[in-house]
Amino acid sequence: MFPINSLFHSFQLLFTPGIRMLTLGPIAINLVIYLLLGWYVVELFSQALDWSMSRIPDWLSFLEPLVWILFVLVLLIGFGYTFALLAALIASPFNGLLAEKVATMRGQAIEEQPFTSRAILSLVCRSVWREAVKLAYFLPRLVGILLLSFLIGFIPVIGWIAATTLTLLWASWNMAIQFMDYPADNQGLNFSQTIDVMREKRPLCLGFGALIAGMLSIPVFNLFVLPAAVISATMIWVDELNQNSL
Repeated sequence: MFPINSLFHSFQLLFTPGIRMLTLGPIAINLVIYLLLGWYVVELFSQALDWSMSRIPDWLSFLEPLVWILFVLVLLIGFGYTFALLAALIASPFNGLLAEKVATMRGQAIEEQPFTSRAILSLVCRSVWREAVKLAYFLPRLVGILLLSFLIGFIPVIGWIAATTLTLLWASWNMAIQFMDYPADNQGLNFSQTIDVMREKRPLCLGFGALIAGMLSIPVFNLFVLPAAVISATMIWVDELNQNSL
């Protein structure tokens, strides 16, 4: 299944019976986070800009709208990525259950767990720990990628193209790992095994991750992208990657 096909189908499934309750919860939680965090960042930037503009000559006041435009562009790109990581951490128990439900619909056998308070607590703890493992994988490599991109960015034209390409590839790989990990975890694979399986279909995973990264930069719409990405990743895992993990 191609990533674009799975994503199109996943949006159709978002509010179907059996899946609806697992998507509405994360969307509501993420909406609150999105509004509060967005308001705080904009307010902080506005205060900083006002302070800066008060200390430059009046004839440079024309720069203020240009700075706002640049800020909005950076916010859309950076906020989409960081929002995805934060929202995924908070909604990880929902995402695990959603991936389990979709995998069952696709015909994959999943061992059912008893719906008890102890089982729910175990799921929450496992989900949060899994997100922490992913962050431990992402952050050091992100620092390395940014540093390398900064260094090669000093090379005119070729360096800029290489740095941009490297950053986009890394963001795509990160997004693929973030969402493919849910069906992999339900199947009992540890994080290292998940990475190994994904490497066998790297182009497919990169294509999926690139689509998700692009969609997450669209305000408000990205609230619906997160659960859709879990559904889509599960479809791809069951149909394309699962055979490599058997």
